Amino acid sequence: MRHIRRTLIAVSVGTSLAGPLASFGADVQLPPEQHQGHVTFVTGGVGSDEWHAFEKAQNQYPLSLEFAKQAQPRAEFLSDIQVVIQDMKGNEVLNTTTQGPFLLANLPQGEYKVTVRYEGNAKQSTVRVDKASHRRVIFEWA
Repeated sequence: MRHIRRTLIAVSVGTSLAGPLASFGADVQLPPEQHQGHVTFVTGGVGSDEWHAFEKAQNQYPLSLEFAKQAQPRAEFLSDIQVVIQDMKGNEVLNTTTQGPFLLANLPQGEYKVTVRYEGNAKQSTVRVDKASHRRVIFEWA
């Protein structure tokens, strides 16, 4: 299990998109997008350049997930988190393991159940995805 040490200063919120998509400089890029069915997603955020790229890109995706563990003197970002996203009919639309503390997903509009696992401990959240807003959810373990 990889741990990424960063200060965690965020809360689970839904925010409105405020303008055009951000552009990236040549030195800051996300890992390649992946596809599962109708879902496009990207995961990563290891290293400061990639972490900043994810921070900039998160508003371009309807759903942004972050993973952290409480620690002293500051929280640690986590990697290798199993993520399963199901629609409200119970159909699995995404099943992957993260390669860093972020997962950005482009999901069709709707309501979803997100289940994540870290060291055998599961957490769940129900999220509503629509075209007009961005949903950011932070999963934090003690």
